[in-house]
Amino acid sequence: MAGGAAGEDRVQAVCSEENGWLFCGVYDGFNGRDAADFLAGTLYENIGYNLFLLECKINQQINEKNVQHSSGGRTTKSKLSLDIESLDNKLKPNLSLNSTEECSTESFRLGVLNCLTSALVQAENDFMYRVEQEMDDRPDLVSVGSCVLTVLLHGMDLYVMNLGDSRAVLATSSLIKDDPPRPIQLTETHTLDTEEEYRRILADHPDDPSPVTGGRVKGKLKLTRAFGVGYLKKVMFNFFRQTGLTTEELMNIPVGRRRKYHDDVTVIVIILGNKQRTSTASTSI
Repeated sequence: MAGGAAGEDRVQAVCSEENGWLFCGVYDGFNGRDAADFLAGTLYENIGYNLFLLECKINQQINEKNVQHSSGGRTTKSKLSLDIESLDNKLKPNLSLNSTEECSTESFRLGVLNCLTSALVQAENDFMYRVEQEMDDRPDLVSVGSCVLTVLLHGMDLYVMNLGDSRAVLATSSLIKDDPPRPIQLTETHTLDTEEEYRRILADHPDDPSPVTGGRVKGKLKLTRAFGVGYLKKVMFNFFRQTGLTTEELMNIPVGRRRKYHDDVTVIVIILGNKQRTSTASTSI
């Protein structure tokens, strides 16, 4: 389930017969659609690449096991094996497979979860780089973010990953006639309403006297985990704190009004043909 302002959310579904999986993604954007758009355009591709590396590593280990048996215990790594290890430094799912039948073991499942996590981390790093490159023309990007909910169905295994308050709910049926399905929530909600998340925020910011203000993280978000939202994660993106400009002030500037903040920042808001609000920050002359 996801909800937000019109046009800020994205839903993605991919059924791959070649790979034998079904992927679904829900990206619940806020403060703009850029983060959700970025996820829809990159996350699945990142996941596919990481799963490819995982498959290569499994095949590599199986082949080396067979070579070791046929050579009396001695084996030499091929150039392909070394290349895969070089590409796979970030994954390291700690697989230990003895045969192809063991590809559905717990170690393989942990490897898939590592793939999902690595893909999301890479997507956010790439998004933050884009924000950094476009900050001069799009200062509003530092506040843009998205909740993330992905589901990957492979064989009889269901893998779920989430950030924020988007939830995956499984409907279970019973053998009793006319017995309605029972919902089971598969994901945790990452908001300050969750006691564990509240304590984590306080523990992660021991030097901050007020990480939670007015029931929100830094007085801004009720979410405790989200994709993007650079100004809450990196000092260099904290444009609002440096200029005294808040998200609400930025979005409420009247159209065509030129406002000056401090000595070196000017904000002008214009309306494009599609009536979408945009903002520009520049050095005043």
